[in-house]
Amino acid sequence: MDTFDPQAESSRLAAKYAEMSEKELVELGTQYESLTEAAQVALRAEYGRRGMPAPELADDDAPGFEELVTVRHYRDLPEAIIAKSALESAGIYAFLRDENMVRLDWGYAHVVGGIRLQVRPGDRAVADEVLSQPVPPIIEGEGVYYEQPSCPVCGSLDVRIFLMDPVRRCAKCGAKLEFVPGDSD
Repeated sequence: MDTFDPQAESSRLAAKYAEMSEKELVELGTQYESLTEAAQVALRAEYGRRGMPAPELADDDAPGFEELVTVRHYRDLPEAIIAKSALESAGIYAFLRDENMVRLDWGYAHVVGGIRLQVRPGDRAVADEVLSQPVPPIIEGEGVYYEQPSCPVCGSLDVRIFLMDPVRRCAKCGAKLEFVPGDSD
């Protein structure tokens, strides 16, 4: 059984990189972050030997360690996922902080302060605008017709149905609306 020899590996990589053209080395340099530590050391040494500038590191669009700001808090995961999807559909990078903690046990939502919907600081105003758009009262599709229940007291579309309770409740004004079984949920 062969054992790994780091010095032999470094020598092999140095010889391989010495045979490569500058164009090939530049192409390899674009993949610098994916190389092993030994390959990175050998590549930097070959760049130095040839007097080439350091490899350009790829800059991706992911936020990395960029600070994010919270635009909304959600108790329920489905509502948070829908809001995140709305932002992503608008081209805004969004992240659900503590999503997995709440998935693990719903009761943790109160402990961690809910699921936090976060965006880049520069996207905050646009995210607020997207999230404040009202839900359309009627949704029509191919052979599908759905009318969003609304509160007869204040007109809000934020009417919720609670399990094991034949009552719809308006989240805005708290009015109770009678739930009729078979009514659209």
